[in-house]
Amino acid sequence: MYGQLQFDPDDTETPWTVHFYLRIDLDPPILSSPQAALRGTAMRQLKSEAPDITPAEITHLSSICRGLPLDRKDLVSDLFLGLAHLRLAPARRKEREDRIAATLNAYFPSMTLPPAMVTGMGYIQLMAPLTPDAFLREVVGSQAARLQMVFSTVSPWDTCCYPHASHLEVVAASLGVTSRSDEDRLLFNTLFSRPWAERDGFIELVENAARYKLLPAVSKAVAALHGAGLLVVSEGDILVKVLQDCQAAGLNGSMEPDIAAAVANQVALGRTAELARSRQVLASTLDATRLGVNLGRQVNEQNSAAVAAAGQAFWQQLLRMTPERLRLQKQRES
Repeated sequence: MYGQLQFDPDDTETPWTVHFYLRIDLDPPILSSPQAALRGTAMRQLKSEAPDITPAEITHLSSICRGLPLDRKDLVSDLFLGLAHLRLAPARRKEREDRIAATLNAYFPSMTLPPAMVTGMGYIQLMAPLTPDAFLREVVGSQAARLQMVFSTVSPWDTCCYPHASHLEVVAASLGVTSRSDEDRLLFNTLFSRPWAERDGFIELVENAARYKLLPAVSKAVAALHGAGLLVVSEGDILVKVLQDCQAAGLNGSMEPDIAAAVANQVALGRTAELARSRQVLASTLDATRLGVNLGRQVNEQNSAAVAAAGQAFWQQLLRMTPERLRLQKQRES
């Protein structure tokens, strides 16, 4: 949904910062008595700050409250994200929920799943509306991938994912990948990060990479992605594009400078895409602030203060403008 805004007038490059809910947990936490009591306090504060809240909204948000990860510090603000989703126009709310369901379902074929996986899917769908729109694909897809990997040896799911996993294991060996290496983990993470319909295509891509001896492309991708902090879907997107670029350019394992350039290019594009998604969250939060969407007293005050600081910085800059500087500024903007 939305985020918490900060504006730093002294930062001329990136004055805006937005912090938002971005989690890939797979199940609700086990709460101690004090932790459960804190969640009860958060629900009471929510009701006091939103006195028009309905019984149906309370029921839904109570489930979200129980599901919030243990390390969340501002439970009330998280709950207001859930309330903002529930109070969207019905068509808009349905669109978000349908998108979450469609993203999740794309990872699972039509088959009976272990009960624990079904429970995990329900938890993902419950908590996903707190995620900003710009990150829904990456977050829900990464959760689906992790859920499948966690249950990869549990019947009957194991028989469903075995054909892809065993095929990739053979193909990875032909590429020269050592079992349980970082390269091996990236390949299997990428396999599971692809929607079900795309997995055969990914294995074929790796088969072609083996023909071109493109193990260095995978190794360099591992090094470039280390510490990048990207979700597994985003990492998988980058590896797929790296292998596609190398094969389209006719590269082979002996052309390491060109491979390194292809990896650097796709990692840079991936970071740019991540930044663009964050900017979308910033824009939607600014819109929500101007429209008066209730995100809780603390976030409302913080976001309003950031918007006011940005306005003050704009006018201070404008007042320093001489007619000549204004003319030059308009020329640069045109």
